[in-house]
Amino acid sequence: MRVTLLRLLLPVLLLPLMAQPVARAEDLFEPQATERPVAYLPLVIRSTGSSSQPTTETVEQQVVTLTNALRAAAGCPPLTVSPELTAAARSHSRDMAENDFFSHTGSDGSSAFDRIKRSGYTYRMAAENIAAGYSDAQSVVDGWYNSPGHRANMLNCELREIGVGHAYIPGTAYGHYWTQDFGTR
Repeated sequence: MRVTLLRLLLPVLLLPLMAQPVARAEDLFEPQATERPVAYLPLVIRSTGSSSQPTTETVEQQVVTLTNALRAAAGCPPLTVSPELTAAARSHSRDMAENDFFSHTGSDGSSAFDRIKRSGYTYRMAAENIAAGYSDAQSVVDGWYNSPGHRANMLNCELREIGVGHAYIPGTAYGHYWTQDFGTR
C-alpha cells in the first residue's frame, strides 16, 4: 500500500519541479559571445504500461529519427548523432534504471553537464531531456513534444548534435528510462 501511494503521489510531488525551468528562457538564446553554457532541463514521468524490452540501439535510433522529423517540420537542421553525447545519455539512463531513481542528478551527484563533459564532449550549449515509463520511442518523443520545456530543447535550432540513451529493467519503478542529451560544440 505504501509503495502504491508513493507511486500515485510522486507525479503530484514532482509537478512543482517540472514547472520550474533550470535556466530562464532568455538564457537559452543568449548570444554565444559569452561562451557561457546554458541549458533547460525539463523532465517527464509516465507510469509504465508495457513489459516488453526493445533493442536499445533500435529505439535510440528511432528517437533520433522522430526528433529530426519534428525539427524538419519546424525548419531546424537535423541533429547529428554524437558518440560522446550517446555515451553520456546511455550512462545516465542506465544509472537511473540500475539505481531505481528518476532525476537529472546522477546517483553520484553529477549534473547533465558533468556527464556530458566526462564523456569528452566540449560544448558551447547543452541541454538534457529525461523521461521514464514510456515503453517505445514514439510514446517518449510524443511525451517530450507535448511538454513545452522538452519541446524547446528538441526544436532549438542552435543545438546541432544528439545522444540518446534507453535502459530497461523490469521491476523498477518505471521500467524504461530515457535520456536525450543535446549539444553544440
